[in-house]
Amino acid sequence: MTVKGFTDQGSTTADKLFAGEFPVVSELVTITGGKYSRGAILGQNTTSGKYTICVPTAANGTADGTETPCAILAEDTDASTDDVQAVVYLTGVFNATALTAGTGNTVAGLKGKLREKSIFLKTNQAY
Repeated sequence: MTVKGFTDQGSTTADKLFAGEFPVVSELVTITGGKYSRGAILGQNTTSGKYTICVPTAANGTADGTETPCAILAEDTDASTDDVQAVVYLTGVFNATALTAGTGNTVAGLKGKLREKSIFLKTNQAY
């Protein structure tokens, strides 16, 4: 019911990815290697500079930078056939239950390394 003199402005859905107040820095980057959902924890390849899902060791078994978490994907992205541009968050406070980790990792297990990058995790909302 709308009160006289007011108009219905619609509804809003809370963004459950964010979990607190801390400066959020975002950047447009190149994503490679798969189809990822918003909230994916990414690592950056030190040779190519491209971002992909953070896994404990690179595909060839050697360290290439992608084993170190450094960003949170801001939007659903499909880089399974071609590299694409997408926004990532480089800092902020995020809801741990809204994040996804690559095979062999867990969100809880990456928490300390993310903290080093000023990416903080809280569990305050179910996702």
